[in-house]
Amino acid sequence: MSAAHEVLLRRVEKIKDSQPLSRFLIVISQLRRDIAGSVSFDDLALGDFRDKVRAAVFRGQRPLLDKDVLQKINYSTFTNVFLDTLQLLREAGMGNGSLTKLTENLEEGGEEYSASFLQKALGLIDFTSDDPVFDREVARLLALTPLTPLLGWVNGLTSRTDTALLVRGCLTCGSLHKVGLYQGGFRILFCIFCSNRVRTDFFYCTVCGNTDPNTMNFLKPSEAPYVQLDRCERCGSVFGMVVEDMLGGAISDPLLIYASILDLLSIH
Repeated sequence: MSAAHEVLLRRVEKIKDSQPLSRFLIVISQLRRDIAGSVSFDDLALGDFRDKVRAAVFRGQRPLLDKDVLQKINYSTFTNVFLDTLQLLREAGMGNGSLTKLTENLEEGGEEYSASFLQKALGLIDFTSDDPVFDREVARLLALTPLTPLLGWVNGLTSRTDTALLVRGCLTCGSLHKVGLYQGGFRILFCIFCSNRVRTDFFYCTVCGNTDPNTMNFLKPSEAPYVQLDRCERCGSVFGMVVEDMLGGAISDPLLIYASILDLLSIH
């Protein structure tokens, strides 16, 4: 573990009692790493998954919002990995009624239900009264975690860091950006849900598209000098940015960034 990661983990430890979501994020982060090491791309992808993703990218479509792509996921494997993930969350003390209900639905509904839940988490279809009650962000984190091996490959096609882009939301799943880092003089935004990364202009808001430098404020919290909060005064969006050079090492985990600055984001 790098010194930079240790700095952020110490901050998570400091705020976890007042920000319980931070502990959940760290557990999800570890589960993603475990899944990446134990589940292969071929376990989750059907034959022409790659072709469908490439076609979606060529059309300018976010791959995870393209139903042709979603149909090429192996939902048998996805369901099993999802159930294992929920079990590990319960073992880590994260269990609650909604997780229990989701487990029951997955065990009963199998591949059909898991495919439906993924689309619901991505906002493609609506949740129903038969679904467990989750905040949409939590549902999306849960649903995309089993897909970690696929997302690494997809992000290899969709992440853009060679030049600054004017994008609205994540280029893989369409989610709104929340965190990022300043890296070697560049501003890189991360998707906390799928880990896609994109380079943007310093004065650009990926939520509302604002490009006016006079309406983007940069705040430096005194209690965490390696953090910068970029606030768009037009729409109120706040991006929690880590200044990587101040940490003395690389940071690649958006959930770690998010977990370490939840308290700062909540007051701005």
